[in-house]
Amino acid sequence: MQKLRKLIRWAILLASIGGALYLYSVAIYCSWAAGGPPTNYPESWRQYAYIYRGYSGATLAFGIFCFSALRENFNWKRSVALYLCVPAIIYFLAAPKVHEYILIDKCLDSGSRWDSKSFKCLPK
Repeated sequence: MQKLRKLIRWAILLASIGGALYLYSVAIYCSWAAGGPPTNYPESWRQYAYIYRGYSGATLAFGIFCFSALRENFNWKRSVALYLCVPAIIYFLAAPKVHEYILIDKCLDSGSRWDSKSFKCLPK
């Protein structure tokens, strides 16, 4: 049972590192598309990059949390992983949506209209 637990711990950690690297590569591509070649929607690409960076961070934090939580004799009350990884996961998943909400709110408060397709504020 102990060998199986070790195998599962390492498999989850390696899978989360691989997933985080893949998601971060998507974020790098979206950042490149936002600023590299001419595109009709650079702000939209920039937001997608922000979203995928958040997914990447959440995936990595989840893997680290699972790796430490599946230890033998794991104590939830004194766990650093619980107090660091869980808020990190929440932050990485919530930050892109909060950023989007703030941008839309600023736009609408200024009396303009929000174009969700191009992800930018358009004057009236």
